[in-house]
Amino acid sequence: MAKRENLLKTLPIHKMTRNTITDLFDLNDELDKIAQTQLSIDNEEVIDGMIACSVPVKDQKNRLIACDYVHAPSIRISLGSLLQFATPMLQAAQALSQLEHC
Repeated sequence: MAKRENLLKTLPIHKMTRNTITDLFDLNDELDKIAQTQLSIDNEEVIDGMIACSVPVKDQKNRLIACDYVHAPSIRISLGSLLQFATPMLQAAQALSQLEHC
C-alpha cells in the first residue's frame, strides 16, 4: 500500500474529461475497488463518449501478464449494459491464466 501511495504522489494527474479522477483519495479508493473486484471501469474518464471495462489476466504465480477489455461509444451502449460482459471476461481471464505458458 505504501508503494501505491508513493507512486500516486509522483504521478502527473491531468483532467482529460469531466469524469477524470484527479483527487488522490478518490483515485486510491477506486484502485482499492479494482483490486477487490478484479474489474476496472472507464466511465468517460479518458475520452468523452467512450466507456470501457477491463479484467486482469495473471500467470500461475499471480503476476499480471495481460488485460482483457471491451470498450464502446457511450452513445451506442450504456455502462451498465457494457458491464454485462464482466462475468464472461473474468471467466475468460481465469481460463487464460490456467494455460501452461502463462
